[in-house]
Amino acid sequence: MTQEEQQIKHLKEKVAEQEQFIKKKRDEILAFKKKIYDLLEEQKSAMEALNIELVERQKEIQKQKDMCTKTLQQFEGMKDRYERLNNSKLVKISRKYWAMNKSMKSKGEN
Repeated sequence: MTQEEQQIKHLKEKVAEQEQFIKKKRDEILAFKKKIYDLLEEQKSAMEALNIELVERQKEIQKQKDMCTKTLQQFEGMKDRYERLNNSKLVKISRKYWAMNKSMKSKGEN
């Protein structure tokens, strides 16, 4: 064998080694990609479940906000009625009566 033939044989061996190395790395990359896609698929189902829970909680929060608004409106109405009643002539006269009655009792005790 001539030196050129040995070099060709050696180069062919190196090419074969490089091809094996490339094939091995390609297989590793494919396995890694498959693992990543599997993990993403698992996360997708978990994220969908969390999204459903989030939507339910947002609906519940909105319902509670509506109830709070309704209760505040009822409170304001009751407060207005109380203030109107409290400022009515009958209540003012009643207060004066009880104040006068109290002062008369205290004068009578002395």
